[in-house]
Amino acid sequence: MRFRVPPDPAARPNIRAILAFLRDRRRFLLTTHLRVDGDALGSEIALARMLAKLGKSADIVNEDPVPAEFRFLPGADAVAHGRRALHGPYDAMIVVDSGTYPADSGLRRILPPDLPILNIDHHTSNDRFGTLNWVAPSLGSVGEMIYRLCRGAGVALDPDMALGLYVSMVTDTGRFSFSNTSAYAHLIAAELLGHGIDPGRVTNELYGNKSLAELRLQAETIRGVRLASGGRLAWFGMTRALFRRCGVEPGDPQEYVNLLKSVRGVKMALLFREVEEPGKVRVSIRSESGYDASVLAQAFGGGGHRRAAGCTCDGRLADVSRRVLARARRIAAAGAQEV
Repeated sequence: MRFRVPPDPAARPNIRAILAFLRDRRRFLLTTHLRVDGDALGSEIALARMLAKLGKSADIVNEDPVPAEFRFLPGADAVAHGRRALHGPYDAMIVVDSGTYPADSGLRRILPPDLPILNIDHHTSNDRFGTLNWVAPSLGSVGEMIYRLCRGAGVALDPDMALGLYVSMVTDTGRFSFSNTSAYAHLIAAELLGHGIDPGRVTNELYGNKSLAELRLQAETIRGVRLASGGRLAWFGMTRALFRRCGVEPGDPQEYVNLLKSVRGVKMALLFREVEEPGKVRVSIRSESGYDASVLAQAFGGGGHRRAAGCTCDGRLADVSRRVLARARRIAAAGAQEV
């Protein structure tokens, strides 16, 4: 059975502006944030195919390679990474699923400074860095936005586009469990499934292909979880030594921070990770209603959503965790957003 999602009047002004932006340009560079996730990659792949159907050309070039769990996506093998993969000149750049576009980006450093940028994102903290910005914080994924754009452009979805958008939605809504998962999102997912998607296969590809090393790291995360603020906060610190001992470097931290968040009574979970660059620690935050993860992340130069956010901090893991936890404890003590 095919479902048909009704039009979304609220999106029409943005879609009209974007179609005008695309109309007189032919070659596009598509990119996203560091450490590519399912929402970013699925949206890029579907958007590139939409542009091709409009008679445009698009290169997908990211800072980082495609993670192993997403390589089953049609078109993933054509996604390049690094500045050497650029084959300009381009008429414009489209950045998806990124709240900021950092000035020190390796790609941006070698692109023309006046290159027009279309910014399509759903993060509350987006800083509107584009020449044209479409930011929709109420939506659970950028994939929902690309779906609307395809509809507005009169581009029919094909099975490959549908799979990319479905993976986008599944991963960024926490398998349709996060609070910004709307009835509209379920209607879109129903239509996408009508293109022959096997949800069991998607789930297995994304979540059921763990290596033994990854399971060991999950076990260490469970073993090392610590609680604070009367059990309202849960946190864990991942060191490079831990990664070496387990024999794995984690990609998307979502599963690990969700382990912390799954402890009964926890309202906010924080995962601290040492990265390859010395003196840098990445912080992933998940929260319940009344505890704004984006407020905590923004206090340390990051951003995201109310229930899922993150930041990168300078310093040693022990020092970073102490500073961030002190701020998180104040949020927990208030039982709501930080004031």
